[in-house]
Amino acid sequence: RSAGATLPAAVLMVVQPAERNVTDQRGIESCLWAKHKVPLVRMSMAEVAAHASLHGPTRRIRFTHRGFEASVVYFRAGYTPNDYPTEAEWQGREMLEMSFAIKCPSVGQHLAGTKKVQQLLSAPATLARFAPPADATFLQSCFAGLYGLDATGGPEVEEAVAMAVASPEGYVLKPQREGGGNNLFGQEMAEALRSMGKEERSAYILMQRIVPPTHPCLLMKGGAVSGGACAAELGVYGLFLGDGRTQALNVGAGHLLRAKMADVNEGGVVAGFAALSSPVLQ
Repeated sequence: RSAGATLPAAVLMVVQPAERNVTDQRGIESCLWAKHKVPLVRMSMAEVAAHASLHGPTRRIRFTHRGFEASVVYFRAGYTPNDYPTEAEWQGREMLEMSFAIKCPSVGQHLAGTKKVQQLLSAPATLARFAPPADATFLQSCFAGLYGLDATGGPEVEEAVAMAVASPEGYVLKPQREGGGNNLFGQEMAEALRSMGKEERSAYILMQRIVPPTHPCLLMKGGAVSGGACAAELGVYGLFLGDGRTQALNVGAGHLLRAKMADVNEGGVVAGFAALSSPVLQ
């Protein structure tokens, strides 16, 4: 229960209206209740706009029609333009961001996951703001090349575009999207760069293509087993809690490994391009 709350507190999971990826969401809901007796309520952004209200100087967000106050807002939607088809969805997001509830992710963390912010963070001058010189140099050595395509970028942008068009297999054109199926590769990328105007092009970044080592692997999709040379990508989870001034928690929280056929460009699991796997530590 939130301190000072007049309604029972719950975790609000923001979901898409016609959510397909329900299974793991329900798993989180079940685990929260079984281990901590914390209820979880699922709503779309439009439902938030229709039913939420902010109260008091701390702007507690309450849903009186369901009899709870949201202490934590967990976004499983809101990462694609398709999640904001009307003004109602924007109003719902604004209300959530203005509220007292803890947001997961915060709007800052959400933006840090966009390709443009990642490209800006990779710049040496920007990286130096967040890491000591030795750490910044080490991090820089791990980054693939990232190139902004700003409409006012001048010769630097034109050089990056010319480089990608000349060697299309070495680069990827990425929009500000998540979930797989949105990137452009090879000749499709080259044709897009040739045909786009500067304003349209500025919605993307250009990234040096990573060519990882491959390993033989079996994949199962729809009950059928296939396999061959596969590439893997390891994601490491972290748990962070802070208020912009103080840090309450910052710990590791596990990992996820996904594998895909080496000749498949995209890598989303839910989008059907990759499968969940397990690391072999040697």
